[in-house]
Amino acid sequence: MDNQAAAGNADQIEFWNGPAGAGWAALNDRLDIMLRPLGLTAMDRDPPAPGEHVLDIGCGCGDSTQELSKRVAPDGTVTGVDVSSVMLARAHERAGDDKRQRFLNHDAASHTFDTPFDRAFSRFGVMFFDDPPAAFTNLARALKPGAPISFVCWREVADNAWVKVPMGVMRRHIEAPAEAPPSDAPGPFAFADGARVAAILEAAGFTDISIGAFDHTIQVGGPGTALDATDFFMQQGPASRLLNDADEAILSAIRADLAGELAPFERDGGVFLGAGCWLVGARAP
Repeated sequence: MDNQAAAGNADQIEFWNGPAGAGWAALNDRLDIMLRPLGLTAMDRDPPAPGEHVLDIGCGCGDSTQELSKRVAPDGTVTGVDVSSVMLARAHERAGDDKRQRFLNHDAASHTFDTPFDRAFSRFGVMFFDDPPAAFTNLARALKPGAPISFVCWREVADNAWVKVPMGVMRRHIEAPAEAPPSDAPGPFAFADGARVAAILEAAGFTDISIGAFDHTIQVGGPGTALDATDFFMQQGPASRLLNDADEAILSAIRADLAGELAPFERDGGVFLGAGCWLVGARAP
């Protein structure tokens, strides 16, 4: 890990190398079912071409890296970069003997990449930078002049029932923190303001910026019942962080309440809730 990275995004590096990263790796198959359709939509807007060399920012357990690798075959490559060593271990395992994929345990915000890429992509991996303008300035340097960058990020919680519903239930049982973190603090919803995203990209020198809203119904936590989705929400996702200090009685009450709340959304072997994203594209200077 870069010393520079450790100084900049220390909190996020610690977070994603701790229980959060381990939990994500353990549940990665279920999370990929949930997030894959959103990533594919972003990828399809400006798809990579065979032979291109692509940077996958915040690649996590490597699902998006695998898909990019298929699209740049047979002669292209995909470099996945992530701060989480535990998630990258899963990415390496999934890549198997695919020589088109390689992985770097570095912080994309500050790492100096050895050769410029033909394009960059990210599926929900760019909202965690401590200093987004500096991070995107560094990413611009990692791209060839005029090369495209595209990513998908969450809009606000109000547009995302998959967060709003479980969080609403949990807050009926648990008092919310007295002071909420700033809306632009690193985290899943740091890029909820599309105008802010555009300003960050402009400050980093990117051009031809496009930001479009995309709404989709996602299968939360993979196949299963409302109770399965409840257990998923209590283990993973933004709402689960409210449970850190909850006792067993409160957890039991939340589980029963949330399962009942999710029951109307159960169909076709899963629980389906709305998700609201930004699909973002731009070109390096």
